[in-house]
Amino acid sequence: LTADSAKQIIDNQPQFKKKGYSLSWDTELATITSSCEINAIWTIKNYNLTFKDKNGQDFNNNLLNVTYNDKLDFGSLQAPQVVGEKFVCWQDESGNAIDKGIVWDIDGGAVLSALYTSQNNHVITYDLDGGNRLSAGAMRVFNQNSTLALSNPTRRGYSFGGWQINDGSETFFASDITLEHLKKNGNLTDVTLKATWNKVPYIATFDADGGQFIGQSQLEFFFGSEVGELPVPQKENNEFIGWFYGETQIKQGDVWEQAENITLVARYKAIYKVKFSLTGVVGLDKTPIVCKLMKWGDVPISQTLENVELLILEGQSLLSLGISVMPVVEPIEEYLIDEYKFGNYWKFVDSDNNGYKVLANTIFNSQNLPNVSAGDTIVLVPHVKLAWSPNY
Repeated sequence: LTADSAKQIIDNQPQFKKKGYSLSWDTELATITSSCEINAIWTIKNYNLTFKDKNGQDFNNNLLNVTYNDKLDFGSLQAPQVVGEKFVCWQDESGNAIDKGIVWDIDGGAVLSALYTSQNNHVITYDLDGGNRLSAGAMRVFNQNSTLALSNPTRRGYSFGGWQINDGSETFFASDITLEHLKKNGNLTDVTLKATWNKVPYIATFDADGGQFIGQSQLEFFFGSEVGELPVPQKENNEFIGWFYGETQIKQGDVWEQAENITLVARYKAIYKVKFSLTGVVGLDKTPIVCKLMKWGDVPISQTLENVELLILEGQSLLSLGISVMPVVEPIEEYLIDEYKFGNYWKFVDSDNNGYKVLANTIFNSQNLPNVSAGDTIVLVPHVKLAWSPNY
């Protein structure tokens, strides 16, 4: 980001969004005075769920705080009692049922209203334990004349293991549950169905992209579990920066959120060597001119530029290495009455004899310095130009 003031940096900052998270930066933008790298900090959001009674009115303890991607737990919240009716479930403003245990994946809060049925019916209460929301037509009330039409839930990254009926140890799939299973002491009663889940292993295959590493090329992960130690590849003249699935980086300590077998590809930053040369050229005939060091920030004048060799990563600048002031040189001998002077910057000349201006804040990459590759030595030569006298 190039800007002349802190206000411009703030006004022109890139706009990133991540569902359920708010964005901040690890560096105060107003304090930036030079080129630097800043990192995003994503903070998970919290929302309020507001509960209404049958008449659309608030009632005691009607507020619940929920965190994005957390399981919903109503805790001790109880719906208001209505004479002659039974509470069935909470539903949102669109009429969708909100069951215990669903993952709150909405980027915002909601107003939930109580749904009731006749006292003559029995109620099915669902605890989805991390599962996806049930369909709008999911069966929630029944009586002795009902034909059960239950369904199995789904959960990303898991396989369904069956319903537990009233916290029983035995599990049943929806098609196997009959009215007899919903009886207690021979009588039909309200029932709670709790979903059980089985972890599913997913395979990550590692593509070192030309690098080499010791260890397995495939590892097994479980959805929702923490990622352990990952292999570290080595690639000549490159520095490893991480494993990526598309644009998503996967690193140790992350929660595994891929519900499929995937390939992780290593990414690197090229390492370049940077040297300064005191020999520049002028004119169409490329006449060599040798310069001498005049000043270079706090570096002693006795420092010989030819002995300076810096290692710089792709994406870095000399400024990021602490070089805020570039060396200043002048020709050793006057050339045609001192017509040639140092042109205030350095340049890189590629193999095709194309020159590219290099300042302290120039980012070293193949866009700014075409035709450079990992391991290359980038020689910076002084830009020497013709200084015309006012007498000409």
